[in-house]
Amino acid sequence: MAVKRPLPTGSHGAQHSNTNAAKAKGTVPMLLKASPKGATRRPPLVPRASASSLTPTPAPKPSVALDLSSLASVKSSASQLSSPQSAEPQPSTKPVIRIATSSSQLSSAQSEKLQGVAKPAIRVDTGRPKRPRTSAWKPSKPSKHGEEWSEHCSIKPETTEHPGEITVELDGACLEAEQMEDFCTWLTDQLSINCVARHSNMSKHGRAGPRFRASKLDFSGNCFGASGLLQLCSVLEDYSVSCEVLRLENMGLGDASLKDIARYLTSFNQAPVSELHLSHNQISSQGVLWLLACLAMHPAYPALNERTGQFVPLWLPLEGNPINKTSCLSLLRSLDKLDISVCLVGEQCSASNCCCSDRTGGRKHNCIAHLFKLCPTNSAPTKLDLHAKPIFASPEVDDKSDKPGTKRQKPLVIYEDSDIACIYKPAGWVCSPDNVNVAWARLPERSRQQKIREWMTQGKPVPIHAWLLVHFGSKPGCPTCLNPAKEFGLVHRLDLWTSGPLLVGKTEKGYRYCWEQIEQRHLLKDYLCLVHGVVANAEGECRFPICTKGYDDWSEFTVKISPNGRPAISIYESLATYENPRTGERYTLVHLRIVTGRTHQIRAHMRHLGHPLVGDTLYVDDKRLREQ
Repeated sequence: MAVKRPLPTGSHGAQHSNTNAAKAKGTVPMLLKASPKGATRRPPLVPRASASSLTPTPAPKPSVALDLSSLASVKSSASQLSSPQSAEPQPSTKPVIRIATSSSQLSSAQSEKLQGVAKPAIRVDTGRPKRPRTSAWKPSKPSKHGEEWSEHCSIKPETTEHPGEITVELDGACLEAEQMEDFCTWLTDQLSINCVARHSNMSKHGRAGPRFRASKLDFSGNCFGASGLLQLCSVLEDYSVSCEVLRLENMGLGDASLKDIARYLTSFNQAPVSELHLSHNQISSQGVLWLLACLAMHPAYPALNERTGQFVPLWLPLEGNPINKTSCLSLLRSLDKLDISVCLVGEQCSASNCCCSDRTGGRKHNCIAHLFKLCPTNSAPTKLDLHAKPIFASPEVDDKSDKPGTKRQKPLVIYEDSDIACIYKPAGWVCSPDNVNVAWARLPERSRQQKIREWMTQGKPVPIHAWLLVHFGSKPGCPTCLNPAKEFGLVHRLDLWTSGPLLVGKTEKGYRYCWEQIEQRHLLKDYLCLVHGVVANAEGECRFPICTKGYDDWSEFTVKISPNGRPAISIYESLATYENPRTGERYTLVHLRIVTGRTHQIRAHMRHLGHPLVGDTLYVDDKRLREQ
């Protein structure tokens, strides 16, 4: 299953940062779980997993040990939830946090076959705003000042064995947006000339690494603004450019610019920047919270310093921004609620060293940034913990709905206000609004509860829209939840056997707001999956394109890795390995952050890497594994 995590953004997009992505007003941060979209085409025939057949063994990499911590803290203002234990067989995306049921609890070592065979149904017009998806900047015209740029920038070609090298000296050049566009056009041309084929530097096992390195990229003192920064970050992302120091000081950048910076910082399995200088800009504490929420849970943060063997947070100077003592303390409290730790820079701390590593015995921790010269020196530091502790923690929600004869658990409300709601969809509920009767909303309370009890014991999949209609449609002020054309308020989808939170728009305002958050990529997508075999690398990435042609025209049930496909990026880290004592089969618990959201992306990428998801009958090529 997946965790989608809305970033604390403004109510109308990235321009403002005083609200979060799940709530049209207020500042309560949340995380959402989700998976690739789709309604059921036909359910998989997967054998039931034994509750006592798996035994944990030590993780393959000491740096990413079994007791890693704080990978995914799924918290909202209302509660912290986790995945259900469905009575039906489920393909294997492992939930981050489990819901305790009245029946025997399966351990995190077991395969909970969550990811069902899913296919989008034919959809009616939902009335969603017709707006283009956010995409990276691309050059539209040739550069006019190539000779001038070559005087300030030099590029050493990339080889199949070593990355290229870049030197840029443009600090204080007073570049405006139009000039920056011309520079980025020239830089794109030069990088394309000096790089090898797009995928030749990636192994079968997803180890890519940077294509170009720079010791320092300094653009301080320029005035190209948010549009110029978008162009720069797009080029750096497209050509996998990493740098020790990225200086963007005194440029008048606001919270909106952090969206593009965050996307660049989180697009690789290795942190592309060690020091990010954002001093003397117009960044608020909510913008900083947004940026740190992007880095939290990411496999690349904190970064491993290969020279010292320590995990070092991002060095983040922020002095000179409009962040006073009160807003700084509020920021620290918000980070604490999200289980995100930052270092307030002790005497031993530097850009290449952090005192947090000593406190965790060198193991990977959840401290993701040095907030240098931001908070008062007497501020209490945020709590430090191990990287993946919430994944292996005890359940925090006790669900009593798992009774004899129950086929699925009852959905839960995580968060609700006057415009939107966040619900938790257990496995076994399908996101296809078929055979939903609007008249159910007018039933008496006792009859509605009886309906829900019937659905929980029903053998065939039940539309989650039916529960939305019965739960919200009977309440005043929820017109969207009565509208089949708006899918009863459901904004996005989860596969049948995937559990996780879903955003629901109760009103037209809330529906459009939630849809904008998805369209503008304000939701981060993190997954936990149990896969076959031992993943050798502690972390890695897969960038092979995915072709969905056969899947889209219904001629095939799967997607394919193909050079003719659309770009797809999956970043992963291995957390723990397990072994079946009866068969000797070994499995790996993997955390993934997907940068793109292609159909069946994780399933296709993990199969291509040789580690298909446990219980995935479509993407497991080995007949013996399918029959287990």
